[in-house]
Amino acid sequence: MGYIKLKYTIKNQILPIDKIIQEIEYGSTFALYNNKEDIISYGENSLKWIEWSQNRDETTVEVDDSFFNIEFFFEKFLAVFIYNLLDFGSVKLNKIDISNSIFRKYINPVTKLSKLRQNYFNGSIFKPYYHLAIEERLKQAELYTANGINMLKNDECYFKTKSEILEESILILQLIKKKAYYIPNITSHIHDFTFIEHLINIGVKVFMIDFIVAGYSPIFRLKQKFPHIKIWGHRIGYFALENNISMQATSILALISGIDFLHLGTPTEKNVSERFNLYKELAVLKPGFLPIFTKTTPDILQSIMPFFKDEAIYLSCGFFRNHNGKIDWNKVKLWSKNFSYE
Repeated sequence: MGYIKLKYTIKNQILPIDKIIQEIEYGSTFALYNNKEDIISYGENSLKWIEWSQNRDETTVEVDDSFFNIEFFFEKFLAVFIYNLLDFGSVKLNKIDISNSIFRKYINPVTKLSKLRQNYFNGSIFKPYYHLAIEERLKQAELYTANGINMLKNDECYFKTKSEILEESILILQLIKKKAYYIPNITSHIHDFTFIEHLINIGVKVFMIDFIVAGYSPIFRLKQKFPHIKIWGHRIGYFALENNISMQATSILALISGIDFLHLGTPTEKNVSERFNLYKELAVLKPGFLPIFTKTTPDILQSIMPFFKDEAIYLSCGFFRNHNGKIDWNKVKLWSKNFSYE
């Protein structure tokens, strides 16, 4: 057995740090009065699965792998090492290190996705989603691919019935053929393996999931069932959690669950090196992993492409549109000039 190392910042705690750590193995009991709340910790000091140390503002916790089981790994991790600790102060999980853990074995390399005779993965989103007839979506897809775009995805807030997703997928895939990938949002149907198998059979290769909404365990089970599919992890909801869990820690959990491509937050020139270092760490754990950068403009591309080159997925949407929200195809062409095509 190995261990998982966690690094925390714990401030404004209502219990001594050692009592907060004991909460992991023993738990606490609470008594509420009209003018106070008592927290009663167990007197036992020995810890079986946990070792910890403190250096100034940073608390390091090492958790023996035997404390977990893959059947409930994600639920236990989130409950015990993030959410429950918030009752005891301002707690943020800054880093997860699984280099010495057996759970690293669940992170499998990504089989390479063809760039479809292009040099980069670059794409856009269908909008306005609910007010766009299928004929208009097809026209957008046709014009996007004509301008060299090879990633067309649905929005993270776009939810349709299984029959509607299947119909749309068939029509768009028939249109774009092998010029682009179509990425449907399957967040609401992640448990329906029969439906997902239908999408696989008609040619869908990349599936988008709002992973904070859907949860890590359903993604893990999906990837165990269909190990060859590519999962595009959208981080909608992360801003509600960022004070308590870093993007690094969120990303490690995402990789263990089976996510292959992940929204890391589009950097500007001020923080591009920080994002690049995170990407390199994740790519070491999961060769073939690709970060996804949204909202890009030619200005942002000039800042990030020298770092990530062709090992990222670049998306744009707002830059393509005028102030009435209509697509300006000249701006699509201008953006596409940042990528070279064969």
